[in-house]
This record gives sequence, structure tokens and C-alpha cells, in this order.
Amino acid sequence: MAASTAASSIFTTTAGSEMALRPAQTQNKPPQDQAIHSTGVSCSTSTFDAADGPVVDLACDGHGSAALASMREMLSKQQLCDVTVVIGTSETPAHRVVIASGSEFFRLALSASPKPGGCERVVLPAETASCAEALPIVLECLYGGVAQVPVQRGLTGVLRLASLLRVETLRQRCIAHVCTHAARLPLAELRALGEELAIPEIVEVARALQPTPVQAPHKAEPAVGDKRVIPVVEVRVKVEERVENA
Repeated sequence: MAASTAASSIFTTTAGSEMALRPAQTQNKPPQDQAIHSTGVSCSTSTFDAADGPVVDLACDGHGSAALASMREMLSKQQLCDVTVVIGTSETPAHRVVIASGSEFFRLALSASPKPGGCERVVLPAETASCAEALPIVLECLYGGVAQVPVQRGLTGVLRLASLLRVETLRQRCIAHVCTHAARLPLAELRALGEELAIPEIVEVARALQPTPVQAPHKAEPAVGDKRVIPVVEVRVKVEERVENA
């Protein structure tokens, strides 16, 4: 009997974070028990029957945010960094798995020549040197999903670097912001940037906002038999011609 009871029971985490036996529930969508532990992560548990017996489903809702926060802390303290990003004359330590997960450029560069056990250097192309100040902002987005960009002096640099590194989420967000607030930005510079990075949305917005040049009205020549007032000089010439002919 004891063995039967144990077979039909599972371990679940209670609010007191102690392990207790509870009979398994056999409903398709059983109710969930939630507990918030000292880490601040909300954990929900549910049980259901599987082919080989009861299964407990532990969903830690805040795990992703907690993991990103931990990685940002390690980056700020330069702990466990295994790659150095070189842009111009600046070198920035980072974690290869983090930057490769959000950037196709980094993923390809780190996969091409992996160096397990050592700190690898990734040298960015020469054309990125002009936007070296944007690298910390791009890394901030890769490590946390949020980037604080100075609009007046940083938006175009972040867009250019995000495009070159193929950080697609940040690139699309920058494009949306630029298109929404294009009227506040220099249109000639904006259009040139859109053409350089092959972003048709920006090119079209800049072209639509470009003022149409005002053309001077066309002055038509007086036609034969026109009764409009003829300039005085022209009248004088005509009179002199008639006198000479007479």
C-alpha cells in the first residue's frame, strides 16, 4: 500500500521551499501552484499524467530576465568574458554566447574560428570605426533587450552599427523610430544614410518630406498681333525704322 501511494505521488515545491508528497492530478490542464522565492523568480508548478507516469511541469516565469540581469552584472565586472570586440582603437570584453545569440555577424565570426578555452578577438570592419561610440549601446541591447540612444548624436550611429552587425531587433526598432520622427532629422543626411544601408523605408520617408523646389513662372514671348503694351525701347526702334524707309 505504501509503495502504491508513493508511485502515485510526486515531489512538488511548496511556498516554504520544502519538498512534500502530493497525489498526482490527472486533468489535462491542472491548476498551477505559484511561489516566489528569495531570487525574485516566480515559479509555477503543475502535474499531469504522461505515458510513463505522472510528470511535474515547473515553469520559472522570471528566469529569462534574471539570467540577463546576471549576465549584465558579469559584463560590468568583466567576469567570465571569453571574447574581446575590437572596433577602431577600442577593445571591449564580452561573452561570446550572448553576442552571438543576437548578432548574425558575431555568430558567423565566432563559428568560423572557435577557440575553446581562450579569449578570442573579433575585429570589426574598418567602416565601423566611425560609430565606435555606438558599440556599448548595441551591447546593452544584446544583454538586456533595451538600449538608451541619444537622439541628436547617437541614433544614426546605432542604426549603422546594428545594420553592419546584423542585430535585426535593434535595427528594426531604429528604423521605426527614424521613420516616425524623420521630420526632426536632417533630411539630406537621412536619405544618404538610407541609401548607404539599403533601407528603402528611410529613403522613401526622406524623399516624401523633401520640399519641392519652387519654379519661376515662364515668361512667354509676345505673339504676332499681340495688343499688349510693347516696351518703350522697342516702340522707338520701330518708329525709327519707318522714318528711314520713308
